[in-house]
Formats: sequence, C-alpha cells, structure tokens
Amino acid sequence: MRAYVFTDTALTGEAGRFVWLEMNTEKKESAAFSKKNGVGALPTYFIVSPDSESVLLRRVGGATTGQLKNILDAGERAMSGGQLLPADGLALEADRLYGSGDYKSSAPLYDRALQQAPAGWPARERTVESLLFALSMSDSNEAAARLALREIDGVRGRAASANVAASGLDAAASLPEDSPGRPELLQKLEAEASAIVTNVPPDAPGDDISGVYIALISAREALKDSAGAHDMAVRSVRSGQASEH
Repeated sequence: MRAYVFTDTALTGEAGRFVWLEMNTEKKESAAFSKKNGVGALPTYFIVSPDSESVLLRRVGGATTGQLKNILDAGERAMSGGQLLPADGLALEADRLYGSGDYKSSAPLYDRALQQAPAGWPARERTVESLLFALSMSDSNEAAARLALREIDGVRGRAASANVAASGLDAAASLPEDSPGRPELLQKLEAEASAIVTNVPPDAPGDDISGVYIALISAREALKDSAGAHDMAVRSVRSGQASEH
C-alpha cells in the first residue's frame, strides 16, 4: 500500500478531501488509539468523523487504488448523510457498528445490504469483505465459509477474490473436525484459493496473495497433511510471497 497505492497519482485529487494520518500500533503513544478503536489486524484503515471522532468506516486488509477510492467515497457519504439506496443505508449503519468493534451486530446488517443490493452495486466487494471479517471475529466460521463460496464467482479474476478466498478458507479450516459441512467447504475453497495463486489477479496486492498462501498452508495443516503444508510453504517462498506462519 505504501509503496504502490498511496504513491499513485490517481489519488492526488483526494488530498484535499481528507486529513491523512498514519499510526504505528507498536509504539506506546499509539496505545490509546488502538485500545479505543480495537485494531485486531493489520493493516487496518479508518475514516474518522472530524466532529465526533467516531469511526465512520473501517477497512481491514490491503486495497488497490480503485478499492481505496471506493472506500473514501463511502466514508464521505457516511459523513454527509445524503440520499442513499436502501442497501447503502444498511451498509453505512453496519460500517458504524463495525467501526466501533461491534462485529456481531454489524454482520446481519451487511448481509441484509447484500440481499437488497441492486445488480452492479459499487459497494458489494467492500461489503462482502467487511462481512467476512465481522463473521470471523464473531466465531461464525461456517457462515463466513459459505458466504465466501457464494460470493467468489462475483469477484473472480479481481483483486477482491484473494481476500474472499483466503477468508473463506481460513474459516472452513477453523471449523471443528466433526462439522458436517467442513470437508466440502474445505475442498471447494481450497480449489478456489489454489486457482488464485496459480493465476494471480493482475491488480491483487502482494500482501493479499501472501494471505492466500497462508490460508492454503493452514488448510493442509487442518487436514493433518504436513507434507502438503510444507510443499505449499515452499511454493510460497518460490513465488516471492513468503510470510510468517
């Protein structure tokens, strides 16, 4: 993000709309911010109201330039409170709850937004990714895995497919071994994730592809296939997407 997205000249016009601030959560002076806003994963991006200092929108994970511009537009809509589609209104209310760390309450609103959204709804990808994270943080792993499987066709070949596949596969791998749907979910989502690392979407951030590899390794470990997990880790290193695991 820092090297390729925030330096993109396409974002030059956004400089006057927002005040940009970077927080290093490893430094003690950032502890109050992290505690207040519940930074549970990195990277996390917030759009904060200048009036109330409340979080209007939260994004967990990397984003392409286009995705970031959509996030900024959504944050501005949340601030202005203008005329919205029903799906937008539900998503913005979900964003408010999600931004405050109330993942359990935000999840059904995101789901309703997806159900009511018209074809081609610009916020669909962002809403799916937010719902996946909200479900994972609420220990709703089967729902997250099934959501990923339901939505993967709509993002196939796009940057968002990496997050959707990795989140869904992680959720499936976290299910108890005796869960009836676990074998099928693991099989289908592992196939989707494998296809992504074989044919990487051209605009997918490197961190997201690294996340797919980590999910694939975790899936092999969940199936007690240590050799397969090792082979995937080697493949990750060879691809240049190695991450700590």
